[in-house]
Amino acid sequence: MAEDIPFLRIDNERELPRWLRWITEMDCLQCLGPRNSGRRPVTPVNVGLETYEFTSCDGQTIQFPEPIVDRITLLHRMREDMGNIAGVATIAAATGANMQFMIDYLMQHKDEPNIEASDMEARRARELKPEDWVLLDVSIAKLLEYMALANYFQCDFFLDCCAKMLAERLKDKSAMEIRQIFGLQNDLEDEEVREVRLKSDWCLRPTDHYDASA
Repeated sequence: MAEDIPFLRIDNERELPRWLRWITEMDCLQCLGPRNSGRRPVTPVNVGLETYEFTSCDGQTIQFPEPIVDRITLLHRMREDMGNIAGVATIAAATGANMQFMIDYLMQHKDEPNIEASDMEARRARELKPEDWVLLDVSIAKLLEYMALANYFQCDFFLDCCAKMLAERLKDKSAMEIRQIFGLQNDLEDEEVREVRLKSDWCLRPTDHYDASA
């Protein structure tokens, strides 16, 4: 049964790569290590720091602490162009809860080196840490919400972590299972299926079977 993903606008299978491009670009379809099954809440760690306030689409005022602004390209550029960016806009593409989660997640990792967006090798090499497995142990629908949020804010660090976790959730699944997850119908003709298999041969295992009639 497909998960309820109301924000995901996929009309047919041809559109799927648009939403999974982060995974293919990051070469994330690989084993990422054992999952940590424990759970703990994200602890707010922005007390006493200079912050920048924005309003979410559901009317919540969200504070972005100064230490993470340089990790969020959208805010970094706004600050460079406008100086004081506090209260300049309503972020229509995000709920307050999702924005706060991204902020708390980045604050948990604020001491990690900031990798340049163009350094794909370093971005691929960065492995998920034990706390990542806990914090991102959410539904696929929620991971996609986080990825859409990270893409909107141009926050590569958060986007990469979510993409790797999503890859872990999707690895080893068949085409049919992925269709069920995303609520997709196979609208490809047999010839199109063969063309896809030829182009994707590098990532297919000998035992992989693509059922064109499914």
